[in-house]
Amino acid sequence: MNQMKILAALMLVLSIFLTACDKEDVLTNEDILVKNGWKVTSLIMTDEDGSYEAVNEMEACELDDIMLFEKEDNKFSRDQGASKCYEEEQQFETIGFWALSSNGEKLILSLIDDDAVNMDILEISETQIKLHWEESPEDDLLETCTLTLQPAN
Repeated sequence: MNQMKILAALMLVLSIFLTACDKEDVLTNEDILVKNGWKVTSLIMTDEDGSYEAVNEMEACELDDIMLFEKEDNKFSRDQGASKCYEEEQQFETIGFWALSSNGEKLILSLIDDDAVNMDILEISETQIKLHWEESPEDDLLETCTLTLQPAN
């Protein structure tokens, strides 16, 4: 009789274990955005004259900045990282607010000092985010931008 109880208990534990192993945590785009701080690794700008990597023109004090998508209040913030470009800059500042489109395929950044930017999410995973948008700077030339972010940690 004891052997039957032990066997039944083992089968129950085994079935729970196997069921738990089969389940994969599926992260939403929102989960991925808020999970990490993100650093810019590439910013490809394209206009009628061609494409160039804008990261090559950025200073080290800009490249160590960490972008944060905060879940509470949907704040979009920047941590200046290890080095600030200007000593008087705050280490941490809110620079706008973010939202996802209803289908989760677009990221909308409403910047405090600028207009909203609607970005297509080309790729999003725990290891990389790739965004694409178009803008018309003051000279009215259409530019397309592709931004790649990777986790800061």
